[in-house]
Amino acid sequence: MLASDANNAALTKKSIRIFVELMWGHYQSAIIKFIFVPYMAYLFVLSQLAGSVAGEFIDILYEDLEQEENQVIYTVLKTKCYVLISIATSLMICFGSLEVKQMIADGIDYFSDYWNCIDAMSLTMNSSFLFTLTWNCVGEFEHFNVQLIRTFGAFACFFMWIKVFYWMRLFSALAYYVKLIQQTISDSMNFMLMVFLIICSFANFYYVVDRNMKTTGQGRYYDQYTSDAENDIDHSIVDVIISIYMMGALGDFDSTIYRVGYDRYFAFFMFVLATFIISVVFMNMLIAIMGDTFG
Repeated sequence: MLASDANNAALTKKSIRIFVELMWGHYQSAIIKFIFVPYMAYLFVLSQLAGSVAGEFIDILYEDLEQEENQVIYTVLKTKCYVLISIATSLMICFGSLEVKQMIADGIDYFSDYWNCIDAMSLTMNSSFLFTLTWNCVGEFEHFNVQLIRTFGAFACFFMWIKVFYWMRLFSALAYYVKLIQQTISDSMNFMLMVFLIICSFANFYYVVDRNMKTTGQGRYYDQYTSDAENDIDHSIVDVIISIYMMGALGDFDSTIYRVGYDRYFAFFMFVLATFIISVVFMNMLIAIMGDTFG
């Protein structure tokens, strides 16, 4: 309440700081003991389920269970799977009930806080993962595709690890960096729109001339740069945007590919221009914005 309502200057007063530290000393140990530690246990259990048990138990169903070795592995995995699912489901219900109560209390304002949005996404992915995994394990059959279950599990673990950043605010030595990261991302969002626009401008150019670059004078097809990502997304527009991002922001390029084809001179000139504007100008401007936030 003080952080959101009070004047910033009030927070520098010794009396206010002492009051906050006394109150925080009372709540910190309780939050760590009853929320943070169970959350980390929840994360560990879910990681075990998603990383190993989710696939191994289902995969063993396709093995020859008449072999004694496979029967032992099956029994161990089944027991481990049921125990971990029970623990993870119980913890999910506990943390999920907290989120549901907060949603009911805050209404639509609940989603105004991006940490709450992360919680909602995490709860959705966790419940989807545990439901599909439990259904397969109970039925001992692949009712849901195992690849889909692993995808749910991967996102579930990801959002839970992101939430660990939030929990680092419990410790005074780390809380500063959490605030710094939040403020840096917030201050950079408007500029990132400008970065996206300049990337789209070069991507549009290469998307059009790509057809001129693929055919050489000898009638052979040349492996143009924007084609490198086609196997990843299988969408030409998205592929060329990713290619320009990798070229300008990450410096992942091969300049020789712009030297063959009908528009090779224009393509190479735009390549030089793109690397200078995106890599040198825009990326250094982004660093300057981050430095200003840090300052």
